[in-house]
Amino acid sequence: MQVSEKCDVFSFGVLALEFIVGAYPGEFLSNLSILTAESIPLNNVLDQRLAPPLPEVVNKLVFILKLAVSCLNINSKSRPTMHTVSQLLFNHI
Repeated sequence: MQVSEKCDVFSFGVLALEFIVGAYPGEFLSNLSILTAESIPLNNVLDQRLAPPLPEVVNKLVFILKLAVSCLNINSKSRPTMHTVSQLLFNHI
């Protein structure tokens, strides 16, 4: 793996998924080549120890899930920059 600014983006994606899933997202990471945000039903990944999210929170969780998955792109050049990630979070959350 080549070290670049996109490594931080990958780490952010892992951390964001950990918060959503409630555990280390090992299964997701082992399936990165076939992983898309659309292929992941939100109910299947949410931490089951928590109450279901309120309807107004669901869209935000879906947005964060999609952003996290984009940060985990196998091709590091296809990942967003941390600047882009921070702007997207600021504008949508």
